[in-house]
Amino acid sequence: MKLVALCFYFLVIAWVKVSSRPTNEDYQKIEIESILNAKEGNGTIYLHVLSDGTMILRKTYSKLVNGATVTVEEGSFSFIGSEDKLVYKTTYIADERGYRAKHTISNTTEPFVEDSIDPKVLISLLGK
Repeated sequence: MKLVALCFYFLVIAWVKVSSRPTNEDYQKIEIESILNAKEGNGTIYLHVLSDGTMILRKTYSKLVNGATVTVEEGSFSFIGSEDKLVYKTTYIADERGYRAKHTISNTTEPFVEDSIDPKVLISLLGK
């Protein structure tokens, strides 16, 4: 009797685990909208935009500080929260003064002023 109860218990646990798995319909299909990887002056620029609103922008360049060449990287990455529809954005710069980042959260339903160039405009300016 204990063996039957134990087998029944394991069958119920297995059924719950299988039935609670998400199906393909639960996932949003995300596509790449644009990718840019180009040389610009003495550095590079990388841009990656996905259909779900995720964006990565990275610029690297060199500058002269007190006679020494310093590599600088600056950029941002952002995504839209799936539950709350808020835009989570981090902008950063890494240079001779260290790594500095700023994180912002904004509402996607309210218009807001973006302090960077629209990715599509940036691509057209670079002739890609």
